[in-house]
Amino acid sequence: MKLVKLSVAAAMLMGASAYAEVKNVSFYGDAKVWYQTQKDKANDNSKLFAQGNSDDATVGNSRAQVSLVVGLKADVAEGMKLTVEGTGVDTLGLENNLVSGVPTSSLTAEYVSLANIAYTAGKTTAIIGRQELNTPLAFTENWNVARNTFGAAVVANSDIPDTTIVGAWVGQSNGATGIETMAYNSAVGDATIAANGAYSTFMDKGAYALAIVNSSVKDTALQGWYYSVSNIANAYWLQADAKIDIVTLGAQYANMKPQGSLKAYESTHVWALKAGVDVEGVNAFAAYSQVNDKNGLDFGNLDGSATKIYTGDDQDSIYAKELVVTPGAKAWKIGAGYTVVGVNLKANYTQWKDTDLGVKLGTQRVWDLMASGDIAGINLKGIYSQARFSDDYKADAASEGAPIHNANAMRIVATLPF
Repeated sequence: MKLVKLSVAAAMLMGASAYAEVKNVSFYGDAKVWYQTQKDKANDNSKLFAQGNSDDATVGNSRAQVSLVVGLKADVAEGMKLTVEGTGVDTLGLENNLVSGVPTSSLTAEYVSLANIAYTAGKTTAIIGRQELNTPLAFTENWNVARNTFGAAVVANSDIPDTTIVGAWVGQSNGATGIETMAYNSAVGDATIAANGAYSTFMDKGAYALAIVNSSVKDTALQGWYYSVSNIANAYWLQADAKIDIVTLGAQYANMKPQGSLKAYESTHVWALKAGVDVEGVNAFAAYSQVNDKNGLDFGNLDGSATKIYTGDDQDSIYAKELVVTPGAKAWKIGAGYTVVGVNLKANYTQWKDTDLGVKLGTQRVWDLMASGDIAGINLKGIYSQARFSDDYKADAASEGAPIHNANAMRIVATLPF
């Protein structure tokens, strides 16, 4: 794989140096190897660790790819910071030998994944350019070999005590989801990155977001978000999270009202509750969510295949990242985590029942087992997921063209930061 070129970064630094002294220049990056294999009982020829067969190189039974990220950060003026980053993905020929596909939309690609200026004056910070986002309905996903980023302008102000007000315009992204999948997102096959990592207009004509985040109540975070996705939908998201000694509690409510090109869909809402406890290093939790049964949109990432709703809020879950928040879904999830000898162990169980405008689709179940830790400076992560969908769900899913019925999957990711 070719090294990602930093000519854009160099040009920006040279331009900035004409007006001010560039200081505190630092470089960072990582190299990653990503592998996933799947056994799908809907396909008799599908086996774990088998290469598999596929006419489409992005949807093979076993998939693998490598990535290289190189970035720099620098102070270019008083209160002003520049960040530029390049990302490259390549197969190293693995798709012709050990695997039959890749987890992105391109066998190889090189692109500028971050390029932004952050300026701080007093208690106001503005970030303009390509950047990561972490908002309830539009966010960067990190589970894949390469992550999605956005072309956006974000302003945050904290002049009001214990309160941050955020305003954002999202104009572009390089995500692979798109408008056509908003009403039905597949949590397993989504590539997350568009072909060649190319950036295009976010959704139809971009989106505005406004948020208020407050921490006036001790150990409690309150947040409210409003989104106006041009010609697509208006949405709001309310959330409260609190910690009381060893107990954590959370509540969420969101509403999505389609408009413009999606006005044929109905308004939908979701609510969710979560409770957790931390005892002797063991973090255990339980969560429940419910989406009303309407012909509406789901509550996943507008630019990916995950969700921030409690029952699906774990990007490492291969099968249960977003299907739990489709219209009509009632889901519950339990999980626990523990760190021993530097290894972080997690286990999740997710179960949900679907309906489709009154038609019951059955019960779906997913187990997730995860382990991660550092060895010789390399971060290793292993994930095993087992999905067991009910027979009546399989029959309906087949008619809908859903890619997963009963299946097992394993993902192994090795990351070397530098």
